[in-house]
Amino acid sequence: MIARPEPAGHAYDATLWLLAGHVGLHAALTLIMLGYLWARVASGYASSGRTGEARIVALWADFTAATALVALGAAWLPGAFR
Repeated sequence: MIARPEPAGHAYDATLWLLAGHVGLHAALTLIMLGYLWARVASGYASSGRTGEARIVALWADFTAATALVALGAAWLPGAFR
């Protein structure tokens, strides 16, 4: 099993937990937004002329992915220089 740091052990550990929560929240919101967009497409409320909602969801998903990469970098890079 992967060893998890204690949140109260060190400021770095607490920062990692905060980043994990931040990424988790944004991932959950992305899934909700994707479900809403899928429901609108399935109901026929979306068309090729109305791409605003899809572009907003794509921007949000891209932001979530970028945030996850930054969080992974913060978690993995300090151990790479040992």
